[in-house]
This record gives sequence, C-alpha cells and structure tokens, in this order.
Amino acid sequence: MSWASADEIFLSTSLASYLD
Repeated sequence: MSWASADEIFLSTSLASYLD
C-alpha cells in the first residue's frame, strides 16, 4: 500500500466507522 501510510488507513477506517 505505497499509496497510503498506515496512519492514513487507520484514521480513514476509524473515521468511517465513527461516522457510520
């Protein structure tokens, strides 16, 4: 996943779960 860092993936998934 060179297009995204581990932090970006973690934050995006966490935010998506929070908003959903």
